[in-house]
Amino acid sequence: GAAIAPPAARRAPHPVACGASLCARSSRLAAMVWRAFPRLFPATATLRRPQAVGGLPFIVAAYDTLYGRRPLSTAAVTLGVKAGCCDVVAQKLAQPGCELDVPRIAKFGVFCMFYAGSFQHLLYNVVYPRLFVRGSGVALALQMSAFDNLVHVPFLYLPAYYAYRGLLLGDGFKASMEKYRHEGLDVLPACWAIWGPAQCITFWLVPPNFRIAFAGAVGAVWEAVLSYKAPLHD
Repeated sequence: GAAIAPPAARRAPHPVACGASLCARSSRLAAMVWRAFPRLFPATATLRRPQAVGGLPFIVAAYDTLYGRRPLSTAAVTLGVKAGCCDVVAQKLAQPGCELDVPRIAKFGVFCMFYAGSFQHLLYNVVYPRLFVRGSGVALALQMSAFDNLVHVPFLYLPAYYAYRGLLLGDGFKASMEKYRHEGLDVLPACWAIWGPAQCITFWLVPPNFRIAFAGAVGAVWEAVLSYKAPLHD
């Protein structure tokens, strides 16, 4: 039979290619993680897939592309990881030297994955653009920010958080809302002080694919405040 030529010797990678190789491996790792979530987070309310963004750092361009393909998954993972890290900081600030409450970190992360991540993606990028159609620029951003801070936060976001907190602690819905009524006067001003200006920037300057990530960056302060003032434990 025909002789089979031996495989060609593999040449050592050029030093210039090291960065590209690392980016490729990072991309494959991200793809592996990505494939773990499609069944849990169906690709609903997907934004228009972004075109290639020249000049952006690799991680920013990759995040932009991933968010365009699977917005709910990306939003959930982004906010879940960020919230868990922030609760670690809050625990260390509240009780330096004490052992970390890992269940509390997990509970806080789960809430932020599903509500602050996926659900708020739907609010910011699907509901609000359809609800607020008049005006543009700063005027439109002010409308969205005012609605988010004065309607969404006090009547949906914080009640949902306290209801989730009460479920985990074994309290009834009525008892949870009573706690919110008493603690809300302390929590809401801190929330408005952070999110009033931040949401104006979110809806004015931040592209849709990066709104949850930007909210997560600003929320690094807010999650620490919330988990300190109203932690998910007795």
